[in-house]
Amino acid sequence: MWLQLGKLIRPEFASPDACSINRNRRQSHFPRRNFDAIGRWRASDSGAVIDPKGKLFNGADVAGPQDLRAMLTARPETFVGVGVERLLTYALGRGLEYTDMPLVRQIVNTAAPQNFRFSALILGVVKSPAFSMKEGKTQIAQTLKPQQ
Repeated sequence: MWLQLGKLIRPEFASPDACSINRNRRQSHFPRRNFDAIGRWRASDSGAVIDPKGKLFNGADVAGPQDLRAMLTARPETFVGVGVERLLTYALGRGLEYTDMPLVRQIVNTAAPQNFRFSALILGVVKSPAFSMKEGKTQIAQTLKPQQ
């Protein structure tokens, strides 16, 4: 199935009209094609050899899961930062804005000495001012309104 899907999708990558976000997202899936739906490794699909090679959004060639892992671990703060953004989005119950990015960097930098342990990331989110003051914009505006 994946082999045939890859053949159908690849011509789309050459199209100038293709959406770059979706194209980049799909390209990052190529190195993981060797895994089936339940995570078992496979070298072929329906008798055809699986080709997991691809090019990522930054132009890096990836020939399999090992290359993808090497690329992600080369700059762990970037990979962890995206995870922290997702954690904060869930914890705050809203999308992040540019004003939230210093908090994301602070949580990542605080977790770095602990080798980016998940518990350090969770604690960073829970102890953040944005999480502790999460009430809703109208309630915050009412508390900041001068009393008359």
